[in-house]
Amino acid sequence: MQVAAEHGHGTASVGCDADASVKSYLYIASTGGATIKQDGDTIVITVGNEIIYVQADTHRKALLHNLESGVKLNVSMLGLNAAGAAGR
Repeated sequence: MQVAAEHGHGTASVGCDADASVKSYLYIASTGGATIKQDGDTIVITVGNEIIYVQADTHRKALLHNLESGVKLNVSMLGLNAAGAAGR
């Protein structure tokens, strides 16, 4: 992955080598104090006692695995197509 600071305040470009099998990319940025790791097809972000699970999928429904039992979750989704993104 390549990351470079840009001229605009608070702006960076992020990219990687092209891969013909990839249909969508998911970029995650974090300030210090957060731990980001990959667990199978899920990205797990830990900030203090809070855990954020990020999963990319090609289907309109996905199963989230390895979640903490008995913990309330706030869930959002982001759909990507050739025109851009639509959040839910």
